[in-house]
Amino acid sequence: MTTKLSMDRREFLATTAVVGGGLAIGIGVPIKEAAAASVNGKPWLAPFDGAGVEVGSWVVIGADNSVTIRVPQNEAGQQVFTTSAMMVCEELECDWSKVGVMYIDVGRHLRENKVYGRISQGASAFVRESRIDLQRAGAAVRERLKLAAARRWNVPVGEVEAKKSVLTHRPTGRTFTYGQVAADAVSVTMDRPPAVKEPVQFTLMGTRVNQLGQDLRVSGTATFGIDVMLPDMLFAAVKMSPTQGGKLKSYDFNAIKGRRGVIAAVPIEGQGLQVDGVAVVADNWWRANTALSVMPVEWDAGPNANVSSGDIFAAWRKKMDEPGDLLTEIGDAEGVLKGAAKVVEAVYENNYLTHATIEPMNCTAQVTADRVEVWMGTQNPESVVTTAAAVTKMPPEKIFVRNCFVGTAFGRRLGNDDLRQALVVAMAMNGRPVQVLRSREEDMRHNPIFHPMGVAKLRGALGPDGMPVALTIRKAGDSQNGPTTVIRPDMKTRGLKAERYDTLVSRGFHEIVYAIPNQRVDLHHMKTPMATGSMRGTGSINNVFAFESFIDELAHAAGKDPYQYRRALIAANRVYEHRDEWLRLLDMAAQKIGWGKPLPKGTGLGIAIDDRRRPGLDQEFVTEAAVAAKVTVSQGGELVVEQLEIALDYGYAQVNPVAIEQQLRGQMVFALGIARDQEITLRNGRVVEGNFDDYPMQRIAEFPKEIGIQLIGSNKKTYGVGEEAMPSLAPALCNAIFAATGKRIRSLPLRNHDLSWT
Repeated sequence: MTTKLSMDRREFLATTAVVGGGLAIGIGVPIKEAAAASVNGKPWLAPFDGAGVEVGSWVVIGADNSVTIRVPQNEAGQQVFTTSAMMVCEELECDWSKVGVMYIDVGRHLRENKVYGRISQGASAFVRESRIDLQRAGAAVRERLKLAAARRWNVPVGEVEAKKSVLTHRPTGRTFTYGQVAADAVSVTMDRPPAVKEPVQFTLMGTRVNQLGQDLRVSGTATFGIDVMLPDMLFAAVKMSPTQGGKLKSYDFNAIKGRRGVIAAVPIEGQGLQVDGVAVVADNWWRANTALSVMPVEWDAGPNANVSSGDIFAAWRKKMDEPGDLLTEIGDAEGVLKGAAKVVEAVYENNYLTHATIEPMNCTAQVTADRVEVWMGTQNPESVVTTAAAVTKMPPEKIFVRNCFVGTAFGRRLGNDDLRQALVVAMAMNGRPVQVLRSREEDMRHNPIFHPMGVAKLRGALGPDGMPVALTIRKAGDSQNGPTTVIRPDMKTRGLKAERYDTLVSRGFHEIVYAIPNQRVDLHHMKTPMATGSMRGTGSINNVFAFESFIDELAHAAGKDPYQYRRALIAANRVYEHRDEWLRLLDMAAQKIGWGKPLPKGTGLGIAIDDRRRPGLDQEFVTEAAVAAKVTVSQGGELVVEQLEIALDYGYAQVNPVAIEQQLRGQMVFALGIARDQEITLRNGRVVEGNFDDYPMQRIAEFPKEIGIQLIGSNKKTYGVGEEAMPSLAPALCNAIFAATGKRIRSLPLRNHDLSWT
């Protein structure tokens, strides 16, 4: 499937709202609509009036033929509500216009042996890991309804057809609606699970379906965590140590206790890095935060008070001259480099990043003598229960979670650090509910999973024909867990000796598709004051920027066209099973961007490609994506991104192309921010950036006027579509800047560079 999408102001607003967990609108192609009441504004509640009848754990059918699908993962604008319902309804054969969704009951999930499967959300894994289970859930309900109808008619079930929420006895034409037999279907059992459709049989999946619940975002009635309001509720603002790893020493509540509305100050201790600190509680959040800002607080700066980003980079650059943990060794790269006539060398650097969620971290909690209630938007509701049990010492069956809409996540809402703060404060408030909300500055500067920084040194030896004959990569990057050794059955056939890696340090470097006969990759797994973890794009953000930029450097040194150079290197790899898909995507992106056509001075094209596999894991799942960029750079250095072209292989099955396209456009917004403007820096142990003035989001004027999206199918399993094209944006963009200006960019963000040219 190929779609061409031009983006104007209206669509930019829709796309950036998707990034923020907001409006998602498909453009230009007829889209199947669902009923306006498809989601309750409080998504933990049913969307339709009336209790309905539960047929299995996933589906509730109303007397009016409404169908409610229970959704296990969080809706953050990526169309999980819609995608979940489509996977169930593909098999259920119900009337899509009467379909609604609601979140699962996490307590029930745990009581019933994790009946809803994987309910945490991350790693682009939802469709990959849940599709078959959800299809089976829909098929099981369909067959139980058919059996119930067959028993009423006293006919063989093979004579009963299910279609659009109607059961028909084919020989006589008699009918029942699903709602008429749902109660009977509850008691129906089956000897074995029904078979599910193969992708070639899909009738709903693969079609364009608009986002369930988008009316709630348009009307402002969607309940995000920050919107929760409860009777007698209090509000708390929090402050954590300004230095990374510092601790609270003391605070003087007496200095603020006479202020209007201020109720208490509560220390938060023993809950972990980026959580511990102090909270002020008041009758509204503004009063709490204002009082907190003037309350005298003394901190123990801890061991990192003199650490700055420059110190870390300097130490890591020194590591570029020392061997690290071996990731991959094929042939004798070091030996070939020593004797090579032409060697290209470059060092690439990325600073820390933060998720910068549009909705700051927040949680509302109420702790009484016999129960804990929590309202929040979370990617990991199961962890909410286990964390709440650990903090409050309440048994899990006494903990109740209301999952809300999410105002962006990208991995940030997996850790539930805001939950810990809310629980500690709520425990001190004698049963009154408390909403803890971080200020933008506290939220941005205190993240338990900053995206890691990194330094990578790449060296390549060119043969007489200009093609690389040896490549070494040395990477130093943040590693919280240290390296892991993995031996895979296919390693010998691929020529790999061993793998030692932390996925955030290695991803994008671990298995190179380009045909280079001699390779060595080693890693330095570094510890820093910053707590680091995954963000959208994971370690590939840093590594693909370095690697795909360096491939351009090799092509330039060889005097060859960067697109054709890549193509030749991919085509020469005779053993990689997905080589043809790589070539097809590369060709598509190059063709759509207009590669090879004459361009005015100051305008350039760039291209990059990646597949985001993880080392040692999920080797059968691959999602390739190529990105091509067209830029214009004025002589004064003003950058305009004119056009982006994305080509993505969705494999043998897609659920909703609207969701895929919106994900890809959202990735471009996210990745452009990282490439152009965003970094987190340390100065004397403190994070400098605190708001969108110094950690800017992309503005409409900075976004390309045109984005082309080509979705291509193939006969393979795919990893996902939530972040797959994102890592290739920065190298494609920087390669285009080089083509336009002759200036090579080896560190991000671009705002630190002078792009002017003569």
